[in-house]
Amino acid sequence: MEKNQPQNHRENPRRRDASARRNVFAPKPLSSFVPDILRNIPGFDTGFAQLVMHWHSIIGEPLCHFTTPDKIINSKYKNDGAILQLIVTGAAAIEIQHQQPQILERINGYFGHRWITGLRLVHGTVQSKLRPMRDNAQPSAAPFDLPQDLESVKDQDLQTALRNLGQAVFRSTS
Repeated sequence: MEKNQPQNHRENPRRRDASARRNVFAPKPLSSFVPDILRNIPGFDTGFAQLVMHWHSIIGEPLCHFTTPDKIINSKYKNDGAILQLIVTGAAAIEIQHQQPQILERINGYFGHRWITGLRLVHGTVQSKLRPMRDNAQPSAAPFDLPQDLESVKDQDLQTALRNLGQAVFRSTS
């Protein structure tokens, strides 16, 4: 076999080179540009965004309803850590201040390095993402009157299901 001919005579070496060049100019997914764009926005901190998104799992169930991260105050010196400013409601500030070492340990453990070295507490209102639960055991103020059309349904299971549905709708609107 000659040196100039490719080993597989069906394969054209120019075609291989053309396909390799085509991949260089292939469209890239938009997600590959996001880190570069975010890096160029002044004041945007991806660590703070992760902290806000995962605050519930970092801080724990009882304290997450009374606190929310507000901002991170970076030190002038690189070796010093940052201070996390928290918005705290009411008397929960005393509890947060008491548990400050454990909270700092949870935050820094989540990120894997000593990033936050202190907490700054600011009194304010925290927007709760959870709606207060209603006690369903309480009877409604006005009894639910069944429509006359419901009694004309012959199937007992269907009539029971419709009655339960009607009562549930009545409770949710009252």
